Amino acid sequence: MGTGGPGEDLRPMEPWTVRRAAQNHSHFKACKTPRGRDGHKEDAGMDLEDHESDAETELPHILGTMQNSLAVIDGKVDLLSYDGQVEGDYNAISQAQTKMDNTVVELQAKVKDLEAHSRRSIKRVAGIAESMAIDNMERHIEQLPITLLGHKTFSDIFVVDHAHCSLVPRPLTGALHHPVMTKLLNYKDYDAALRRVQELKTVRPEGSNISLYPDFTQHVQEASRLSLPAKCKLQVLNLEFRKYYPAKPRVMVDGKLFLFTDYKQLQQFLKHRKMASEQHHTHTPNSIRACRHC
Repeated sequence: MGTGGPGEDLRPMEPWTVRRAAQNHSHFKACKTPRGRDGHKEDAGMDLEDHESDAETELPHILGTMQNSLAVIDGKVDLLSYDGQVEGDYNAISQAQTKMDNTVVELQAKVKDLEAHSRRSIKRVAGIAESMAIDNMERHIEQLPITLLGHKTFSDIFVVDHAHCSLVPRPLTGALHHPVMTKLLNYKDYDAALRRVQELKTVRPEGSNISLYPDFTQHVQEASRLSLPAKCKLQVLNLEFRKYYPAKPRVMVDGKLFLFTDYKQLQQFLKHRKMASEQHHTHTPNSIRACRHC
């Protein structure tokens, strides 16, 4: 019913009008709930909860993936460092192997030298300059006798089984050459070479006298046994001693070289030098060297 204001329609409301107003009021209350652009309700709280739950489930997976990536990177770094270490180890191993190979070559040369000195069938050829046979001593020895002594001296096949020069340093220019130790497969060739050398008396290739010695093994051993007393005295007196093939002693005294025919002559030389037993006691201990043969 109206209030009676001016211009107000005081007519009683129809029942349907009251019902319509009530419906409009209820509709107003319902409209207070937020609606989206499409006319539906916005469930903001529910969506936020869904995002939080998704983040909680995806975050461990992301962290696990990152940890796996870091582990892979660490593995690659370790592999690179290991490769660098392996390369360094390989270089060290390569250098050690090269050093061992050189040592093996040196030991083989020493063994060859010892075998050459111990063979009784070795013949020595003195006066051949080592520079004449730079590449191959055996080939040089095979060609040299035929060139010097002639083809008729030897058989059709002249073969050198062994030719070796000592490992000691090469002599200076003008000094005596080291003997070359040789072994021929055919003994008749060696016998013929000795006879031919005796006929020629002098063989001088490139200005050097070449001498061919027979097998003096027994003679050299006997001379070495007789030389022990003299060698002991020389070592005590710190005098340089060497043996000229086959059994001739050489002594260096006051910068001069003395060559003796045998050790008896050397003993007399030592007596003339007044090497008496009283002089041994006057030497200081530092000037006396013990003899390894005594």
